[in-house]
Amino acid sequence: MTRRTALAGALTQAITADAAMSLRWRNLPELPKALGGQFAGMADDKLLVAGGSYFDTPSWSGGVKQRVDTVYALGPAGESWRLVGKLPHAVASGAAISTSRGLLCIGGQLDNGSSPKCLMLAVRDGLLTTTPYPDLPATISMHSAACSGDIVYIAGGQTTAQSTSALRTFLSLRLGDSAWRELPGLPDAGRILPVLIASGGDVFLMSGAELTGDPGPPAGRRFLTDAYRYSDQSGWQRLAPPPRPIQAAPSLEWKCTILVFGGNDGTYAPREFELREDHPGFSKDVLAYDIAANQWSVAGQLPLSLATTAVTLRQGEFVIPGGEDRPAHRSAAVLAGRLR
Repeated sequence: MTRRTALAGALTQAITADAAMSLRWRNLPELPKALGGQFAGMADDKLLVAGGSYFDTPSWSGGVKQRVDTVYALGPAGESWRLVGKLPHAVASGAAISTSRGLLCIGGQLDNGSSPKCLMLAVRDGLLTTTPYPDLPATISMHSAACSGDIVYIAGGQTTAQSTSALRTFLSLRLGDSAWRELPGLPDAGRILPVLIASGGDVFLMSGAELTGDPGPPAGRRFLTDAYRYSDQSGWQRLAPPPRPIQAAPSLEWKCTILVFGGNDGTYAPREFELREDHPGFSKDVLAYDIAANQWSVAGQLPLSLATTAVTLRQGEFVIPGGEDRPAHRSAAVLAGRLR
């Protein structure tokens, strides 16, 4: 290890140690509707939440997932959410990533199948604008997205809501190009809802869940505890594994550290239809992965477990809008955290 690398590792360790002591949370205005699986992120100075799903009746009581087409925005002053427009169709369980051009929404589940469509969302003069982007090579949902500069990546997912196997799909799109580029498939196993982060020109893939083929309910899943780093020069390289599975976990890169907020660790996954409303919720741990040191630590705690949503940076805070707080149950809470 070089002196420079050792110094970078020491600095990052100091950051993660400080995070454990000073991660503080507050509540922003609640979403107009409790949602999970929504597109969420920043477009210019506005926080957008688009699409998503909810249950009128829990799935274990025969309820059917309801998808929405609404797009809500929270402006920089943050007094209240405002309906700024609608998507072309009701959609959930896609992936979204904040870019310099707006919020890119990729794929997702429709009421009558899955979608290969990609839309860039922005808000101009208080109204939603939607710009079509190149279609995916195939329909996809339950995947993850990341962005490095003007290159967007997606990984994993499934072709339909009824799929019994997960995809090893790994694609990239340079904003402005006319088609997605196929990259070497994911290592080890196809997976749904992994952590996917781009940093310094490399892409980090962590955990998620492999579909085992058991239709359930709940559908059979093998929760993964692996991690990899991808570069065009070196391909996939194995990293230190996370201390627990981190499926459907909001995540971002912050000062050379990957922060992972909660997520489903699979502890109660086989018992979802047994526990029903008594499900205790997902993990509240905030994990930190030190990129330079290839090391994991616990950086703090969430006040509420939220999964199948996103985290984004807004005015120096980590913001998590809505999501599942337990299976088949959505939350309207919007958490804002800051490191002090």
